[in-house]
Amino acid sequence: MADDVDNCPAVHNPEQTDTDGDGVGDACDNCNVVANPNQEDSNNNGIGDACDYDTPTVAGDNCETAIMLGNNTFQDLGVGNRWGWAHNYTDGDGTFTFDVYAAAGQNDPDKGWLAGKVTVVVDGEDVAVTLTATNGVGFKEVHIYLEDDEPTTTAPGQFGNTYENPNPSGESYDLSYSGDGNFWIIVHAVACQ
Repeated sequence: MADDVDNCPAVHNPEQTDTDGDGVGDACDNCNVVANPNQEDSNNNGIGDACDYDTPTVAGDNCETAIMLGNNTFQDLGVGNRWGWAHNYTDGDGTFTFDVYAAAGQNDPDKGWLAGKVTVVVDGEDVAVTLTATNGVGFKEVHIYLEDDEPTTTAPGQFGNTYENPNPSGESYDLSYSGDGNFWIIVHAVACQ
């Protein structure tokens, strides 16, 4: 292939895969899940600023708490007075998608912004939770509560599943529960625009 049509001329990539559609092939893209056509890397660590949460332009002032929209507020459950939701899952096996809202004070999504989606795939005891960011959003950290019993805390660090510096989008977490078709789930993240 001629270099003038190759999306990554210095690296062999016959498939020309460009996951984020920014014109830079995945084989040489320093952040292939978030569009960054200029390949900025302010701290020269090989990770593009769009994916590097140690870079002030990404993890600066516009980071907010983000929580999956569930069918119970924390206040309804009597576990605190902060905003947020837990979901009592009773649907058995299947694939389900939920919105994730950031800065949604007083449990009002209209007061916040859509940070992404959570896809929950339930297969017997196995639960795969995939967090996908809205374009232009990245996640600094993720906390997941997944238990048979309803939550007794809103403190993300006590949810039992903590993931630091996850992939900005499409990260999947494999968890499990009793397999009886009924569990509680909370997905909390720090979302940065």
